[in-house]
Amino acid sequence: CAPIAPAGYTGWRFVDGPFADRERWEEFYLTGYRGYAAARATAAPGARALAELWEFTGDTTSAAAATRRRLGDAVVATGRTLYVANQALEYVGGALQAQVDVDGLRGWYHPTHYLDTLGYLLRALLRDLGLGDLFATQLRSFGTYDGALVLRHDADTGHDEALDLAMPEWEITNQAPATYVVLDPAVSGEHTTPLASRTWVAAAGRSNLLEVGLHNDGYAGAPPTYVAGRAMYEHFRDGDRALGITSRTAGRHYGFHRHPETLDAMEYLYDRAPALLGLCTFSVLQVIEYGVEDPALTWLGRPITYSTRFRAGAWTSGAVSGWWYPFHVVIATAEYRRTLRGWDSTKESDCDYARADELLAGRNGRDPRVPARLPNGVYTVQYHPQHATDPALNDGRGSLPWVRYLCALAERRNLWLANKRMVYARLNDYQDLRFRAEAGGEVVVANSTDRAIAGLMVRLPGPVGAVLAGDDACAHLVPLADEDGGVACTLPPLAPGDEVRLRALADQPGYPVIAQPNGKTLELVAALYRPARGELAVTARAIARSALVVERLAPGRWYEIALAGPGVAPARLRAGADGRLAIPLEAPREMVVTLELTAREAP
Repeated sequence: CAPIAPAGYTGWRFVDGPFADRERWEEFYLTGYRGYAAARATAAPGARALAELWEFTGDTTSAAAATRRRLGDAVVATGRTLYVANQALEYVGGALQAQVDVDGLRGWYHPTHYLDTLGYLLRALLRDLGLGDLFATQLRSFGTYDGALVLRHDADTGHDEALDLAMPEWEITNQAPATYVVLDPAVSGEHTTPLASRTWVAAAGRSNLLEVGLHNDGYAGAPPTYVAGRAMYEHFRDGDRALGITSRTAGRHYGFHRHPETLDAMEYLYDRAPALLGLCTFSVLQVIEYGVEDPALTWLGRPITYSTRFRAGAWTSGAVSGWWYPFHVVIATAEYRRTLRGWDSTKESDCDYARADELLAGRNGRDPRVPARLPNGVYTVQYHPQHATDPALNDGRGSLPWVRYLCALAERRNLWLANKRMVYARLNDYQDLRFRAEAGGEVVVANSTDRAIAGLMVRLPGPVGAVLAGDDACAHLVPLADEDGGVACTLPPLAPGDEVRLRALADQPGYPVIAQPNGKTLELVAALYRPARGELAVTARAIARSALVVERLAPGRWYEIALAGPGVAPARLRAGADGRLAIPLEAPREMVVTLELTAREAP
């Protein structure tokens, strides 16, 4: 291979391997931005050229319209490696942080998932290379779930008489977590009022399923006073004070996004707001790059570099990056490079039924019958709760039926219903654990943070009859039905500095097991069987009515149940003839509570 400098965009054309079928997959995949460096590569003897590298210039709104030129081989596989000849990952990073204009590129295939498609292709190519064992033992982002759905609500009505609380009322009643981002009326008086902002904060405060964060403006004051330097931090400080909240997450309101000032302001904010877990910054954008303005493109009367809000005067999609997993912003200057602490993510806006189907299907191929969804997606969808029953929407029914449909669809697709705070906190735990798979199948997990971490799950390849953790056995073992199979095992709670070594046994030594996946009314945080005491100890988060099902008990044996926490459970139950014991639980209907439960054989 030798370095080259393409004049246009670069992409792949598969000629071998799983994506060469033109009926199921696109002929061309755009995978490198305009002007990004590449290599002119040729597969050596014994290697396979899976895809060719092509350059696209001229009208690049689609592969068919573009002027195309073959440059060499793009993806080359050997027995142990996968070589990619263009800067595909840099293209992903630039799109995530709005540092490249992607609006005209999203129409090549699946505009809401075009970067997910690239991730799916790379993952599948590694598996096809025979590296499936990379995925066989892994820390699971979301336990037994296949991803997460986050409801984000932009509470930005400026009319007190238009307040409609149907959205939070339905979510509380139906145990559907959501994040409400509320505007500070001192900054965005044209979009809200003091009464409206107070009302939304109070409505969401009725249940800990609902989170309140700041709907931070894209600019503080009238344009062109941008959020830069200390301004973003001061906006959060003053907004939280005015609303009486402490923002753990936030959602950006419309306004200018300026490079590099916005990134600099985010760095300043994260350094001074330790409670803040993350934002939602890089979705719909009106971008000004340093020293780059397009006089033909304006917003609010100001020439800008590019806009992803509209294309040719029509709404496209709020899902600008097409990458459905949170990420960290990277600051890169001449002096240093730094990854910011907080998370960021994209979002889709006001999904109707058809867009909800498209979003959660996550289709990456041409044939909808071929399952090709990148796992562990985090799909954030933003609605305006003041339109819940607005007769101007959805044929007079308002947007609440869309929300109900989306939540039901997410549950059918085995997605975790969570608010943004829940997801970002989980991902902090996920990234901060040190995880090592050792020879012989043992797994070592260590907590090097200064906080306790609990509730995470690890995939272990089967067959698994029991998982030992020191003198105890992990009791929550759930079979996984995805392509990698195996069992998801809930880890023991880890205090700061703790380390645990897991050892899977193929045989079952007669220990009780909980095989039910987590659900929206019952989530297991820890489940340990202590053989020396003959005791099963479970810590769970619960709301409303649920049941804990324990298997592999002595048939017909009586068990004593002890429960600590604001809930109710029977004190004594008998296992069935099949060795199963269903323990009904009753928790508060509007608040998630933590329950400590123990079960042991009755004397």
